[in-house]
Amino acid sequence: TEEFLGGKKIEIVSFDACLMAMLEIGNILQPYVNFMVGSQEVELGTGYDYSKVIAPLIKKTMTPREFATHIVSAYNDTYA
Repeated sequence: TEEFLGGKKIEIVSFDACLMAMLEIGNILQPYVNFMVGSQEVELGTGYDYSKVIAPLIKKTMTPREFATHIVSAYNDTYA
């Protein structure tokens, strides 16, 4: 990360495909990423409804933690 990001981490990596967010991947990403969002199992339907995921960013600023949590909530709301 020092070479490419000046020692900073990427805030969020989000996987919108089945079986990509496994614990092993999280361990690999940990030095480079603050938050990882995704399904360790299969995803329903066609994955994220990006209109729901992105909608709050039009109206307000969110912290990376808030946005990562929102991605999970938006997915849950889509397939509840």
